Order: sequence, then structure tokens, then C-alpha cells
Amino acid sequence: MIKPLTYFVLFIGLLIIFISIYIGKKTFDGKIYENTYELGLQYDKLKEAEKYYQISLEKDKLRVGENELLFKINNEAIKIYGINKIKVRISWIASNSYDREFEAHLIKNNVYVAKINFPFSGKWDLLFFLPYEREIFPLIKRIEVIGP
Repeated sequence: MIKPLTYFVLFIGLLIIFISIYIGKKTFDGKIYENTYELGLQYDKLKEAEKYYQISLEKDKLRVGENELLFKINNEAIKIYGINKIKVRISWIASNSYDREFEAHLIKNNVYVAKINFPFSGKWDLLFFLPYEREIFPLIKRIEVIGP
């Protein structure tokens, strides 16, 4: 004869399974990645581009509002591609609804400047769009934006 504790454990186990299935169905956004091999190749190229370009920021903390972003890129890349302007995107790490794009201009040897504006404080990503092997890659630097 089966004891009541066995029924209880069986009931709890089945309940957990059904709850897991329910939560899975409610939270699945329907995205299935196709061409995963090609995505992997793109990721490998991105990592190569990150090694190729060494981007150094003058400051790793900026303020809310208007800022002058100064950054430097290594010599080889500048000589090979002759880059005078770079597209820079700011992206708040919690949501892409605050993404903004700015243009950085070459001001002297490998040093670029962009006037950017942060709406509020927090962690932000700077995406620098640079060419590598006939493609444009977004190279990311994370910064902190502090209050006014």
C-alpha cells in the first residue's frame, strides 16, 4: 500500500513540472536563432576587430548632460583606413530606448572628439563603429555617468 506521503511528493513533483511548462510558455519570446554558424563567425570577427583596435578613453566617468568625449585609437588602424569620422552610439545597458548616435571627428594624431549628451546617470555603453575586413563593427566601451 502506498503511503500518503508518497502521494504528496508525487503531487508536488507534478505541480512543479506543470508550473515550469507554464512559465516557459509565457516567457518565451519566440526568437529562434537561425544561421548560428554565421553568427559565430561574426562574433569571431568582432573579437579580432577588438584586438586590432585599441580604443582608450580620456575619462571613464562622464557627467549627465553635455560632454566632450575624447578617445584615442591605435596608429595602424588610422593609417590603413584613413578614418576622419567615427559614428559613436550611446546605449543605456538596461534599455535601447535611450540610444543616441553622435559623430566623432579627428582632431589630432589618433585623437577623436565627440559632443555627446547623457539624459541621466548610470552605466552606459559607448559603441564605436569601425571598419575591419570590409565590414563595420561596433566596438564597445562601458562607462559610468554620474549626476550633474
